[in-house]
Amino acid sequence: MAVPTFYVSEKIAEKAYHMYAEGYMEDYMTGFLSPLREEFRCIIESTDLPRLYCVAAGGNEFKFIVCNRTVPYSREEEDLSEFCDGVFDLSSNMININISEEDEPKDQEGSDALIKTVKTVMAVTCMIMNVCDASLFVDLDSEKAGLLVICRGDEVKFKVVSGSRRPKLPTVDGDGKFDGEGETVLPDDEEENFEELLKEAEGGDEVAMEEAALAYLNGDDYYEVEPDPEKAAYWFRRMAELGNPAGCLNLGFLYVEGKGVEKSFEQALYWMKKAEECSDGYAPALMAQIGKADGLRKEIAAGDKAAKAELASVYMALGNAFGDGAGEEFFRKSVALAEEAEADGTAAAHWVLALAFEHGRSVDEDIEKALEHYRRGAELGDASCRHSLGCFYMTGQNVPKDEKKAFELFTKAAEQGNGLAMKSLGACYLFADGVDGDMNKAIYWFEKALEVINDPELALKVNSLKMLPNE
Repeated sequence: MAVPTFYVSEKIAEKAYHMYAEGYMEDYMTGFLSPLREEFRCIIESTDLPRLYCVAAGGNEFKFIVCNRTVPYSREEEDLSEFCDGVFDLSSNMININISEEDEPKDQEGSDALIKTVKTVMAVTCMIMNVCDASLFVDLDSEKAGLLVICRGDEVKFKVVSGSRRPKLPTVDGDGKFDGEGETVLPDDEEENFEELLKEAEGGDEVAMEEAALAYLNGDDYYEVEPDPEKAAYWFRRMAELGNPAGCLNLGFLYVEGKGVEKSFEQALYWMKKAEECSDGYAPALMAQIGKADGLRKEIAAGDKAAKAELASVYMALGNAFGDGAGEEFFRKSVALAEEAEADGTAAAHWVLALAFEHGRSVDEDIEKALEHYRRGAELGDASCRHSLGCFYMTGQNVPKDEKKAFELFTKAAEQGNGLAMKSLGACYLFADGVDGDMNKAIYWFEKALEVINDPELALKVNSLKMLPNE
C-alpha cells in the first residue's frame, strides 16, 4: 500500500487540537488497530509551533513536519523522505522528537508552545485515523498526489490533490533544517474555486478531471455545483481517451444507465473492456458477469429453463455492482426472472427471491418472506439457501438461535460444494458451535473452502492454525 501524505492547514490543526487534545488517550487512542497503522506522513502548517527536527525510523509511526509561515516552498526540492520533525509511535502512544539547539525552549512560553506542538500532533493523528478510510489512498500514487485535510463545519473530509494543486513542501538544507523565507500555500478549508479545478482539468490533470466529473455527476455542495450528467460524461470521456481505467469504467456505467449519454449496451461493453485493458481492478469481475449474462440469455432463448435462476443471480450481482440507477433495472430483471424460475420449480430461484426480500431489491424489504424463501429453497436442496438459513440460526437473527441446526445446514451445503458453507463449517469445528471442537476438521474444511473461494484472510488464518501445537 502506498504511503500517503496528509496536508493539514493551521486552521484544521487548531480544530483538531480543540476536538481531541484533551482526553485523547481514553477516547481515541485505546485499541487503535486501523488500516492507517502503516507508516504515513502529515504536513502541518503552523504560525506559532516551534520547528522540530527528527529522522523517523521503524513502522507503526506517524511522521510529521511542522511548518512555520517563514518556511520557503520549492517544487524543485520537495523530497523530504529522509527528514521529518518528529515521530508519533502509534504502538506505544509516545512522541519522539529531537529539537535543535536553536529551537530549545528558553522560557515557560517556549515550553508551553512545545507542549502544544506535541498535543496538536497527537490530535491531528487522532482526527485523521478516526475518519479516514484506507480505501481513499489504496490506489494513490504517493509520488504524484497527496490528501488535503479539509473541514465542512465539524465534518472532516479528505481531497486528493496533485499537480500544481499539491501543496509545495519546504526546502531542506544539508543538515535537515528548513531555511529562508516564504509564505505557506496550504488552503484553509472551503476556499478552493471550482473554476481553478476546471483549469487544472483542462490542462490535463487526470485527478482534477475525475474530481470535476464526480462533482457534475451528482452535484457537489462543496463546490456549489448542480448535477450535470452531460458534463460528467464529458470529463469521464476525457479521462477514458487518455487510457485512465476509472474514466473508462465510469463512462461504461453512464452508457448502461443512459445518464449524460444515449443508453447503449454495446458502448458500455466497449468502455468496460477498455477499463479491463487499462488494468482496472474492478473491471475483470464485472466483465465476467456481463459475459456470463450474455451466455445465459442465449441458453434461455434455446429453451433451458434452469438457466433462468442462474441469470437472475447474475442480474442481482450486477445490480449490486452498479448501485442506484442502473442497478435498479438489474434488480427488477432479477426478480422477474426468479419468479419465472420459481414457477418452473427451480430451487435456486428461492435464493434470489430471498435476497431480494432481505435487502429490498426491487421489492419491499420483508425479512419473513426472505426466510420463507430460504426455508423453501433449503427443503428443495439448494445449497446457497441452506447456507444462508444456517447463518440465521447460528446468529439467532429473526429466528430462535439453534447452533446444532445451523451446523446441520452448513454440513449439507458444504457437502454440495458451497465454498461459504465450507468456511462456516470450519468455524463451527474451530469454535465448537453446534458440534465438538476439532482443530483438524476446522483446518480441513477451511482448506476445502479455499479450493472454491478466494479469501486471503482465511488463507492466513489456516497458516496460523497450522502453527499452533496440536493437543
